[in-house]
Amino acid sequence: MTPIIFPYATLMAQAEEVQNATTNTDATNLAKLYGIKGVPYLSLLPSLNFPKSFPYDFMHLIWENLIKNLVLHWTGEFKGLGAGKESYAVWNAIGEATGKSGSTIPSAFGSRVPNVATHQSQMSAEMWSFWTLYLGPVLLRRQFQRPKHYTHFVRLVRLLTALPTNNDTGAFFFPRHPK
Repeated sequence: MTPIIFPYATLMAQAEEVQNATTNTDATNLAKLYGIKGVPYLSLLPSLNFPKSFPYDFMHLIWENLIKNLVLHWTGEFKGLGAGKESYAVWNAIGEATGKSGSTIPSAFGSRVPNVATHQSQMSAEMWSFWTLYLGPVLLRRQFQRPKHYTHFVRLVRLLTALPTNNDTGAFFFPRHPK
């Protein structure tokens, strides 16, 4: 399956459609459909070239987007798609174990990760990162009805841990592809 890459003009047309919606309900529905809340104010500056003026943001791409959406997919809550829906009771147990794990993990490893089943809105990028790299592989093992979900998750974790990081900050380097 080939990923769909929208050209900038298409994204801006969608943003304008959201911004020019006649009702708040229409604007909200379009924003959910397109994933865009409106035209960014910075796009009005001629000195900026969207999206080339901005580096990739690993925190938002991976920890605040991919991982969150992966969990929503597993629990059958991702944009109305039921595929991949796992047992909710198992997910509650995983969330509870996640929350309890904070009592045994030194704070030097980062913020305490809350129950991912009931407090996802409290999860920061740092918490998603720690959960994905350290807690998830242990807590998710043998918990999926379809083992391929776990296999794919572990492959993602291996990919993420293989990326080079800045030794001072621990931030991932996410190089741009040359054109």
